[in-house]
Amino acid sequence: MKNEKNSYHKLRFAVRAITTNIGTERRPREKQHAVIVIRNPDSGLEKIHDFTAFIFEVWKTKSFNTMRKNAYNLALFLNFVMEKALIDNWAKLTFEHASLFLNALGDNTYSREGWKEEFTRKASTIRNIERTLSHFYKYLADKKLLLYVKESDFNYQRILKDDKEIFRLLSPFKNVMYPVEERMSNSIHDLKVEFLNTFMDVAISEVPLIALGIYFQLFGGLRAGEVVNVSKSSLQLVGPNGLYGVSITLTKQNFRKKSAIKNPSGGGYVKKPRQQAVFSYGGYLPLLYKRHMKNYGHLHNDALFVLENGQPMNGANYAYYFNKLKKRFLHELSKSEDISTQIYARYLESKKWSTHIGRGMFTNITADMVGSPNELQISRGDSSALSQLSYTINTERLQKKANALLAELHAKLILQQKKENI
Repeated sequence: MKNEKNSYHKLRFAVRAITTNIGTERRPREKQHAVIVIRNPDSGLEKIHDFTAFIFEVWKTKSFNTMRKNAYNLALFLNFVMEKALIDNWAKLTFEHASLFLNALGDNTYSREGWKEEFTRKASTIRNIERTLSHFYKYLADKKLLLYVKESDFNYQRILKDDKEIFRLLSPFKNVMYPVEERMSNSIHDLKVEFLNTFMDVAISEVPLIALGIYFQLFGGLRAGEVVNVSKSSLQLVGPNGLYGVSITLTKQNFRKKSAIKNPSGGGYVKKPRQQAVFSYGGYLPLLYKRHMKNYGHLHNDALFVLENGQPMNGANYAYYFNKLKKRFLHELSKSEDISTQIYARYLESKKWSTHIGRGMFTNITADMVGSPNELQISRGDSSALSQLSYTINTERLQKKANALLAELHAKLILQQKKENI
């Protein structure tokens, strides 16, 4: 019995993504769902757990990101209960177990190992997880699955939202201590524009599989999940090989839906369908496009970004190659003879940043050029008002400004380095 008990407490909960068809045969429509699985780390076997029904019931009409966030919150709590061996049956859950867990998160006595790196012990984060658990306990109580918690143990707050009266579930957990001071974020969302050329050059030499995708992020503001779902048929090149830019039709598709359950991020997806302009800068685009199509264009009938085995990339694949780029980029900066560049390399090494850095850089570049917040929204693809006409007008004008600005910044960097090396 002892061995069986030890084996039981080795099991861990995790979150995976699956894709289902919710349309008809004539009009197929796919939707991603977050599911909770129970995993045996020794055998690697996984099984979808019954608690997934809770996620589906409460957030089935919400976005995949909302489902996934709440599924992560719940799985973290379930793992805490199992690791601490607090109960031997889920029916014995009490409010005190949740309070203990939330306080352990808040005072750093419980680590979130294996979860997102950017997790910080902020009061807002703890409250977010607390809301998930409040709904979880209410769900179990409604179904009479708990021995020590009843439906009558829950209260609601009546509030007005958009002139409608709604009832918000209040937390049933007592004595939860929230962090008083929130730590400053250790994440950054952009790089110095002066180093953009270096970043692109390293991408071309180090990670040719995604070099064109990096360009799309830097000069089109695409998210990583959008890059991996760009199809060859969605590209509208302006000039030979995109000499003057490219327009990308982004739609809600997922080239890796069959393997999505292996990837808790959902394999990457298009957050906002739109027509996205990508500027041409420094002669990079035609070179990258021509080289990419020559080396990888034949590997898949429509997916633009593929692995060397011909399988379409997913978000995790893209992140892997991006991290290779990041490591090499930091190495190049750190070995520079310029002292300020070395210092900047150490600064970047101390911060957290990933694929979203491209969209951040694109935002900063365009923010210095556009005439209004609406123009910035359009260039980023944040506005539903984006039309083909506005795309054409903005692209021609902003592209000229982008080239002038970036060329000026790069020239200043070279001049500064020359002065410091005299």
